Amino acid sequence: MYEYTNKKIQPLLLIILLILIDQLSKYIVRSWGGFYIYNRGIAFGLHLPFWLVLTTEFIFIFFIGFLIFPPKADQPLVGNQSSIYKFLNLKFISAFFRHDGLSYFPLILIFSGAISNMLDRLYYGCVIDFIELKFWPIFNLADSFITIGVIMTLYEFRNSDIKKLFRN
Repeated sequence: MYEYTNKKIQPLLLIILLILIDQLSKYIVRSWGGFYIYNRGIAFGLHLPFWLVLTTEFIFIFFIGFLIFPPKADQPLVGNQSSIYKFLNLKFISAFFRHDGLSYFPLILIFSGAISNMLDRLYYGCVIDFIELKFWPIFNLADSFITIGVIMTLYEFRNSDIKKLFRN
């Protein structure tokens, strides 16, 4: 019991910490008069209807959340939980994240960044972007978390045995 609880609390605390760091950085930039923009679109400022962006974010966050916090093996699933989890627990996902020993850190980065940007979208109706590089669109720490998490996942995928599942 304690080991299972500890395995769930540590990722949750890290998620909360990363969200707080991102939200605090945005608050500091807004409060102290730093440069920032309101990005009403998605990545690279692409514009989609607000309802579509929010719905996509909710689905994405739900999916990643199931990967980070799956139900205990001996915990019975009831009602829709069972069918949802069976749908999300596809063969390659299960093999990739459990069999090959990928740590959950890349997923935690992606999850934290997505939640933090969604909080902006729900509160402000847009995402606050403030990091400006001459060769890249303006972004924020949450975008960095997502990008680093995706790169780490792709790197792990490239070096894993999961590719064998797709060859069979």
